[in-house]
Amino acid sequence: MARRIDLVLDGSARFFAQFPAAHLADLLPGRPRSYAQLGWHLFNVVDAFLEHEQGIPLSTESYNRVPQPGTTRPEILAYGADVRRRFDAWWQGAKARTDWADKASVYYGDVSRHEFLERTTWHAGQHSRQLMWILQDKFQIAPDRPIPPDTWAGLPMPEKVWD
Repeated sequence: MARRIDLVLDGSARFFAQFPAAHLADLLPGRPRSYAQLGWHLFNVVDAFLEHEQGIPLSTESYNRVPQPGTTRPEILAYGADVRRRFDAWWQGAKARTDWADKASVYYGDVSRHEFLERTTWHAGQHSRQLMWILQDKFQIAPDRPIPPDTWAGLPMPEKVWD
């Protein structure tokens, strides 16, 4: 899962960097979320997991954070790079000493830490797929080194990009 999260964070930074700056405030199709907010949210999904690992329970508010008005693409990308750096550092210490069967403190039910890590992976991954779709279908920009579909093998990814 950690390798996949790294692929998602790395790819998402590439994709978000390709978005036309003039359109970052545009809203997603049928959703009250801008492209800038989608990029922020994607990185925040992994950040919320890291907070959980520091003892902060996951609440719905954990996923509903948005960037401050006027936050620029470089600032969002810097946030993503920081999340990636912190996730990598956490993983180096956690992979050998974590009991993945322990219960996670999340708002959506009784799950293990492994299940929460898996959900973090596919949740961020789904938003990464959305970034790729928007680039290609809305802006006719080929995503820079798309995340290969086999990255999602065995994960309960939604079949469609927009569900």
